[in-house]
Formats: sequence, C-alpha cells, structure tokens
Amino acid sequence: MTRNPLKQVAGKDTGFDGVNPDIIRGAKNNDIAEVQAALKKDWQDINKRDGAFDMTAMHFAAAKGNASMVSFLLEQKAVDVTLKDKWDRDALDVAIVTGNQEIIDELFRFRQGLEPDDGEPESPAPNNPDIIPFKPK
Repeated sequence: MTRNPLKQVAGKDTGFDGVNPDIIRGAKNNDIAEVQAALKKDWQDINKRDGAFDMTAMHFAAAKGNASMVSFLLEQKAVDVTLKDKWDRDALDVAIVTGNQEIIDELFRFRQGLEPDDGEPESPAPNNPDIIPFKPK
C-alpha cells in the first residue's frame, strides 16, 4: 500500500487519506496539505465553522500556534478574520490568549491592512519621540 503524497507534504500521518479533505480537520491537525486540498475542492470552505465551537480554520491555527498555517490562510482572498466563535472570540483574540506573538503580530497587521511582515527590521523614525514601536526590537 502506497502512502498518499499529500501526507508526505505534511510530514506526518494525520489520518488524511486524500479523500474528502476537511479544512477544519486539517487546521486542527496542523496539516496544511489537507487544508490546501479542502480549499481546492471548495474555496468557500475558507470560513467554514466547526459544529461544536463555531471555530474556523483560522481560530484553530491560532490556537495551535501554527504560524505557517495562519500565513497560508491569510493569503486566501475570501478569509474573514473577524468571525467570532462560541465564546465571542475572533482569531486574534485566540492568538492573544495562547500568547503566540508572531501570530498576534501577523493578524494585527492583516486587520490594519498592512503588508505582511517580511522579517526585516523597520527603520526607526528619525528623531520622533512620539512614535512608539508596536513590538520591542
């Protein structure tokens, strides 16, 4: 029996067999291959919610601290990061609760309509003591 090539991309066996991909299951399992397959099957699944907690894939990626999954989901045109779960939390709220600063920064930048952080340090504002950086350098 041969392994599904999508499992090899994920780097672990998450139970995804290449059939009936589900974006929620993929996000819960940190399986980007399953999330990609689910979106390829139906791009409108980007904002699909789970039945128990009303959480989206973005909520689960933020909760798991999976920054690469968050980045991938933010690249999708129809993603809605303002959707609330059962406890009235959006993905940024979940990231704040879990304390993953990289995800907090990325979601905050996305909400503000800013370009994704490319990892390059920002140049300091010339002689302006009123400007306080969002995150410490």
